[in-house]
Amino acid sequence: MLNLLGLIIAFIMIILSIRKRINFGLSLILGSLILGVFSLQTIEIVDILKTFIEASIYSFEDHQIVTETIELALLMTIIYILAKCMQETGAIKKLIDGLRAFFPRGGILGVIPAVYGLMPAPGGALFSAPMIDEEGEKYQLNKNQKNFLNVWFRHIWFTIYPISSAMILICSKSFSDINIYHLVLANTPAFITSVVVGVIYIKKFIKDVPKEQISKPKKEFKGLIYILPPIVPLFFYGILQFFDITQIRSFLIGVIFSIFLLYFLANISFKNYLQIIKK
Repeated sequence: MLNLLGLIIAFIMIILSIRKRINFGLSLILGSLILGVFSLQTIEIVDILKTFIEASIYSFEDHQIVTETIELALLMTIIYILAKCMQETGAIKKLIDGLRAFFPRGGILGVIPAVYGLMPAPGGALFSAPMIDEEGEKYQLNKNQKNFLNVWFRHIWFTIYPISSAMILICSKSFSDINIYHLVLANTPAFITSVVVGVIYIKKFIKDVPKEQISKPKKEFKGLIYILPPIVPLFFYGILQFFDITQIRSFLIGVIFSIFLLYFLANISFKNYLQIIKK
């Protein structure tokens, strides 16, 4: 009973901490400490420390150092760095401009948040919101319609995108230890359904807007080169699997390569790029 009470209090504290804009990681640590205190009647402090060490870096059962948790945390961090770099260098906006020519008549309303969704980062929907707002005005969309399209297409990749945090965690060795592409294949019907539903709503939202009212987009194909950083890690994963490199390490190598690749594509000074990474 005390454990359940601790769980409830920990959950409430995490929510309150996040609402107070306390760092998300610190909020989770606070919640785990509260839960640990309420669990002391059934578990010793030594066992808590032992479990923490086993989950972090060392396996007492196998008597060896394990780095999967550290690698996973590092991967989540550098994915965020790549997303931030693409945002700050203007790569995402250029990519969207390059895609406009391929998605006329409202299609860009789905493309904008979908492109941002390729770079999973906390609060990512806020990045695409201003662009959706601007584009939505052309089609006389109301606030709710804009919000729906932004959130829907922003998260449309999560079931099939291998470097999304959810997919990586689910397929990690300590969770399910399954091949990530097997999960992608299983989730493909759900992904296709999500796309179809989203397209139906786009057509529904813009059906009353006269075609002549919408100007034809300029063809800016140069920006399409920026699709490479989000997809390069997928190729690294496919290739490195033949060398028995783990899923997480494959993506680590791929994302790090993408960060360097973006530097050369963005054509900015190394000093400025380093400042973006440090943010």
